[in-house]
Amino acid sequence: MQPVTVRYSHPGLTVWTRDQKHGLLRSFVLLLAIPSKTVTVSFLPPHAPTAEQAADPILFAKAVQRRMAEELGVPATDIQRAEFVRETRKKQ
Repeated sequence: MQPVTVRYSHPGLTVWTRDQKHGLLRSFVLLLAIPSKTVTVSFLPPHAPTAEQAADPILFAKAVQRRMAEELGVPATDIQRAEFVRETRKKQ
């Protein structure tokens, strides 16, 4: 697994397109309001799972997440957005 991080010169740019209620057109206009933007993509060293991580994909994912969070200087969280969580319970 090769982790990749993306850092924006204006962190608010990701909020405009992800968390706001307005649509694509307004997001585009807001992006144009900042004429100069920098996006930095960093390829981190590949992460080979330990034997314990190979047996537990969640443990493996959390280890990669921690490494990416360290690179970005942000805390690793276990926050999930409702629209990205797949329903796993069986319907009764």
